[in-house]
Amino acid sequence: TVTERGVCWSTNPNPTVSDNILYNGTGLGSFICNINGLSNGSTYYLRSFAINSFGIAYGSQISFQTIIVCPSVINDVRDGNNYNVIQIGNQCWLQENLKYLPSVVEFGTNSRTTPYYYVYGYNGTNVITAKSTTNYITYGVLYNWTAALDACPTGWHLPNDSEWEQMTDYLGGETVAGGKLKATGTIENSTGLWFEPNTGANNETGFTAIPGGFCNQYNSDDIGETGKWWSSTW
Repeated sequence: TVTERGVCWSTNPNPTVSDNILYNGTGLGSFICNINGLSNGSTYYLRSFAINSFGIAYGSQISFQTIIVCPSVINDVRDGNNYNVIQIGNQCWLQENLKYLPSVVEFGTNSRTTPYYYVYGYNGTNVITAKSTTNYITYGVLYNWTAALDACPTGWHLPNDSEWEQMTDYLGGETVAGGKLKATGTIENSTGLWFEPNTGANNETGFTAIPGGFCNQYNSDDIGETGKWWSSTW
């Protein structure tokens, strides 16, 4: 006589009743279990089981992956900034540049080990003043690599090369991914932030990449022409 039955599951193969478990009745016959509390975008392994006086018997293992459900907006508790979020394939991406600015330095201040934060066109050290500039409001902050590694809000991270490649592969490869990520419109037509011709831009993904330029050891440059994004892979 079956005294207990149900399902067990884990993120590791061959789950047992020592893992996550849900009981459903006794005796023979079919039964249904509805499990919950699973994480987004994770692979799980599941087996049914039955217990009687002889011990535990397990059914065949199945595996499945939960879907990704991205939030529409997140809040950065460090400074109160809100960021829109979009889903591209099975990945969640912030739809806008980060504005986290705990400090700001002048251009020409550089390091590969010390985190430094810059605002395009601002060559001072006052955070309040830097945040009041049009470029900060429109384009956010420029980071050196060390600062970029820790600039993301809690629960988010700077993507590595593999994650960037996953995104571009999903979009059909590097030759077309850029256009699907770029904001449309041009400065000359007062319809966008990119200089003409902005060829191929359709923003199919909603990522809305804007040309925030970059900084080097001398100054900031290429606003309106270039957008650059860091990878955590050095």
